[in-house]
Amino acid sequence: MRCFFHAPTTGINWRRAENKNNSASGYGVLLSKNQHRESTILEGYFKQLGMSGEELQTAVQDFKTKRATQAKEKETSYQNAQQEIVRLKAQVLYCIVS
Repeated sequence: MRCFFHAPTTGINWRRAENKNNSASGYGVLLSKNQHRESTILEGYFKQLGMSGEELQTAVQDFKTKRATQAKEKETSYQNAQQEIVRLKAQVLYCIVS
């Protein structure tokens, strides 16, 4: 919000005026333009490499699949490590108690 000072003939009057350019929508437009610019730059780069649009889509899909698979493997590895810690703690506790 912006404040404007108006000095009418009968004293001081403060009035709040809302900014007509909504900063959120302005940011959205700027973000959209930036994404379009990045997309155009990447498209030109991959064309220089000789990749067609179809090859690019396939490469992106392969990358996303590989990234998802790696995330699942990482989670599984973490869970296995947690289970191994629990097993080893139980084994140590058993040795101490025995």
